[in-house]
Amino acid sequence: MTSLLLIKVGDRPKNALRVQEILSKYGCAIKTRLGIHEFSSECAEDDEGIIIIELAQKNEDIEKMVQELENLEKVKAIYQEL
Repeated sequence: MTSLLLIKVGDRPKNALRVQEILSKYGCAIKTRLGIHEFSSECAEDDEGIIIIELAQKNEDIEKMVQELENLEKVKAIYQEL
């Protein structure tokens, strides 16, 4: 089974460091990570990015990680098993 976590990070200057800290805290649950962000603030209304994570295995840490991410303002995390 494949498990994915999609994270939308709004207000990157404010949230990027905290999101990174949370992802590092649960690093053993992460198999693959891909980050995509707007490279030009001239075209973007909000400085935001998207992180796609393939999770290594299902465990209780995933739910904790999602909750910690969701507690950040302008950050949305969606977990899906495929």
